[in-house]
Parts: sequence; structure tokens; C-alpha cells
Amino acid sequence: MQKKVIFTLLCFLFLNKAQAGFSSVEPAPNGGLPTEQPLSDLTPAALSYEQAQQLEAAAEKNDSQALEQLRHAAEAGDAEAQNGMGLYDYSQRKYADALSWYNKAAAQGNAHAEANLGVLYTYGLGVAQNYAQALSWYRKAAEQGEARAQTSLGDRYISGQGVAQDFAQAAVWYGKAAQQGDAYAQNGLGALYAGGRGVAQNFSRAASWYCKSAVQGNVRAQSGLGDLYARGQGVAQDYAKASYWLCKAARKGYAPAEAVIQQYSRSGLIAAQCADTSAGQQMDCPGK
Repeated sequence: MQKKVIFTLLCFLFLNKAQAGFSSVEPAPNGGLPTEQPLSDLTPAALSYEQAQQLEAAAEKNDSQALEQLRHAAEAGDAEAQNGMGLYDYSQRKYADALSWYNKAAAQGNAHAEANLGVLYTYGLGVAQNYAQALSWYRKAAEQGEARAQTSLGDRYISGQGVAQDFAQAAVWYGKAAQQGDAYAQNGLGALYAGGRGVAQNFSRAASWYCKSAVQGNVRAQSGLGDLYARGQGVAQDYAKASYWLCKAARKGYAPAEAVIQQYSRSGLIAAQCADTSAGQQMDCPGK
């Protein structure tokens, strides 16, 4: 079954079912680097949101027809369709069924399915929790260049789940995913540069990576970038830009951003209340 057709079926099934949520899961805020349980990998590896948007208009089947076509292709042995069925079952919280489909696709070397198996093993969904197995699947996918798996592998090196904690290795894998545009990895890499963990501390690089992630809507990165502007670290101190980025995160309920706003508002440097006018503004990244 052609990949474009599978993309079309998947986007129709999922984008028209927001409650399914696999493409809209947000990581819990923690102020930057993952702690205890990294959550960037809760969103299964699949087609990008942009790909799905482009193909959504092409889907003309109803839900049952689209699902039947996808199932037929999966049962015929198409790895992309098998991963797609796994995504569908995951979205319906049928984790054991998702596990079965992912295993079929992963047996054919499908990197998305390998990454998704890592998610199930990490959180014990449909299978006993096993960090070593999760790490193994993430690595298989990451070595094929799967960006979300690379990010999740970086998360494991930070949390020490299934592997010895190693910030330098985290930076390596975050870097690979960040270069592919993964917002979670870009934020993680920014946090490593800001904290000087696994890499030499470099606030300019931190600001650059935070901004790449922030423009994609990552609240941690928006908060981190805003804080750098407020402190003048890696960028020229600019309270207007600090307020802009902090308010973007605060409007989404990100508590650390709200705390930074209150901290600077007590000195009169940033308004305690985010102005509505900044919501529609566009702000360039550092260096542009």
C-alpha cells in the first residue's frame, strides 16, 4: 500500500478525532530538562503534523472505511499500515493490540514502530514496564534516524532509566533529533547548553535552540528563552522580548513561566499581567 495512501487514511482517522490525541499529547512542564519520567516520548512516532495537514483534504472515506482499508493493508503485511493500526489502537487505549501491531511492523525494521514499542515498554502500556527493553527499541529506531526515538534516547540518558546517566550522550542524541526539527530535542539541547551539562555552557547556543523550539510552541523553550532575555544571557537583555516569550508560555498555563513573570514584575521590569496585544506579535529568533 502506498505510503501516501496510508498517510491519508491516518490523518483522516486521527485529525478528525481530536479526542484520540496521539498527535496532541503535551509533555508535563518541568522547567527544562526531563526529570524522573521524561514525557517527550508519549507522543508516538507517526507522520508529521504538517504531512497530515497536507493530506487531510485528500481523505474522502468515512472513518469505518478508512480504518478497514488500513486494517486490510496491515493484515497483508504492510509495515506502515501495521504501525498505523498500532497508532489507532494506542489512541483508543487498546495498548495490548497496539503492541501486537507494532511488533509486526518492527519485525520488518519499521523505525516508527520500533520507537512506539519503546513508548509502551517505558510506561508499561500493554506490556510489563521494562526500561531495558524500551532503551533497546529506542536505540534501534534512533540508529535509523527516527527523530522522536533519538529524543527519547536522550531522555533516557538524562533520567538514567535503563542506562547509566550520561548528559554527554543525551546531548549527542538530542542534537541528532534537533537537527531534524524535533521541538522536544531542541528544548532539551537548549537546557543542556544553559546548564552546562554534557556540553560546555553556552548561553548563545541555548538561546538559539530554545528559540527553534519556542517558535514551534514548546512552552518549556518559550519560558527558557524568556528567562535568558530577562537575564541578558546569550542575548542582549530585553525585557520586552522576555515578556513576549514568557507570556506565550504563561498563557498555556505553564507555571514556571508565570513564576518568572511574577519575579520580575516585583521589580517593575515586566508587567505582572500579560498584555493581550502581544498575542499576535511575531518575534524573530536571536541572530536574525
